[in-house]
Amino acid sequence: MVKWIVFIVLVLSGAALSFFYLQIKDLEKNPAKLPTAVAADAVTLAHAYRDGAHRYAGIISLPNSCHTVNARVVRDSKFPENFELRVETKDMQLETAFCSQLRSRYQFSVLEEGPEKINLRLLINGKEREYKLSEGQWQNDGATLQVNK
Repeated sequence: MVKWIVFIVLVLSGAALSFFYLQIKDLEKNPAKLPTAVAADAVTLAHAYRDGAHRYAGIISLPNSCHTVNARVVRDSKFPENFELRVETKDMQLETAFCSQLRSRYQFSVLEEGPEKINLRLLINGKEREYKLSEGQWQNDGATLQVNK
């Protein structure tokens, strides 16, 4: 009787593993099928202005620990007060040997010169997102952003 139970468990395990293996091979052939990795809640940004430069720092939550996050500011040449903060994420799950499937938080920051009063748009992977802005100040080291409570 024990032999049959072990046999059934091995057959079911093999079937499950082959199913997941085929799914991974399908994603490798067509990466466009990968879901976009954007959290549903609003992003909190910290902002500070000093010496003609704006520093923005934020944290986004993504579905696993295998992402890269890049942030940059794109400005309109006709309207220098319009800032577009673009955050791009890339899922590296297929290129990474080990990945935690728990939601992970990723930090990003950008520094951009400009006028004191600006209009900011936040885009994550090309989609406009709502954000909560917390004002802060730079510390004396010029790299640390302290948020005002």
